Amino acid sequence: MDDAEPRGTPGTPQAHGARTILFIEDDIYISDMLAKHFRDQQYVIECLYDGEAAMRRVGNHEEMAGVGIVLLDLLLPNINGFEILKKLKTDAATKAIPVIVISNLGDQEHIDEARRLGAVDYIIKANALPRDIVMKVEEVLAGGGTWRAAAS
Repeated sequence: MDDAEPRGTPGTPQAHGARTILFIEDDIYISDMLAKHFRDQQYVIECLYDGEAAMRRVGNHEEMAGVGIVLLDLLLPNINGFEILKKLKTDAATKAIPVIVISNLGDQEHIDEARRLGAVDYIIKANALPRDIVMKVEEVLAGGGTWRAAAS
């Protein structure tokens, strides 16, 4: 499969709004596992596996208009997640879309950088169950997400 090809639930993002998730994660196993949990909760999820594909997607204002939240890994092929987060948060068309970083980089320096760049939360993959991530997304989309790096 070409890394630039999106996978996930098909559908026009604009038709789904807040329940549409853009998940940028290079580990297909993690992407597929989380996508299943989100689909079970009636979310539409689009998975991208490569930093370049993600950068093209976040630069497409029409496609991003229907995205309710972005889940973002930091260690990606070609372009790292911090660059994608910067792009999302400095572009007027996408800066209001909440971004939750989901990474195994658990040191305080990375957590602080994600927060400084505008992430609404930071989840350490190794410490989170899929249901915890679904609950965090629901909390953020309901307007209740306050910064809390889930490092423990």
